[in-house]
Amino acid sequence: MMRLFSFRVEGFRSLANIEIPPCDYTILIGRNNSGKSAVLLALKLLFEGTTRDLAEDDFYAQEEQRADQVVLEAILDGVSEYLPLCNEKHRTKIANCVVDGRLRIRRMGSRSPLEFGKLELWQPDKGDFGLPTGIESALKQLLPEVILNQEPCAKSAGYERHKSRSLPGEQSLPVLNGKDVMIVEVMRTETSSSSSILPHRDRMPLS
Repeated sequence: MMRLFSFRVEGFRSLANIEIPPCDYTILIGRNNSGKSAVLLALKLLFEGTTRDLAEDDFYAQEEQRADQVVLEAILDGVSEYLPLCNEKHRTKIANCVVDGRLRIRRMGSRSPLEFGKLELWQPDKGDFGLPTGIESALKQLLPEVILNQEPCAKSAGYERHKSRSLPGEQSLPVLNGKDVMIVEVMRTETSSSSSILPHRDRMPLS
């Protein structure tokens, strides 16, 4: 089973430089505007983002000085068993980037000029990130798609509703193109905001 082993965000919105080691069930709790939604959006941008999804005010700012770049990086564990999903022609190129079942991926954005780069893989033989020729489509077949679901709820009812309701895998959620999906669900209360990352049963959990 593929798992998100670690996730690092640098220079994105309110996140100067953080690294998150997700567990089987990860809950982000904090005040409004503390960066919870930024973490979830950064995760979606890592897998699916384009230059159109990035704006200048997405770059971390301190004392009116904005960061020059955004760096999103993750390590996926258990990748080896999913390699057969990739086009056979390019499968070996991706397999060469997998070390002990783990694949390290990165996407970077620049503020000037405003640009959001392609997803890159850590290439152990070169000791650097890059995108081996021709594997972009094959890589998309391997990686999960992210569903970001934002749902407001009342403070008094929100927690009980969250505890008692079934997992997303038991609901009529879409399975995109027959691929694994990563369910990211945000629940807010009236006085504070908490974000939870829920696993999609029998699909790829964010763990």
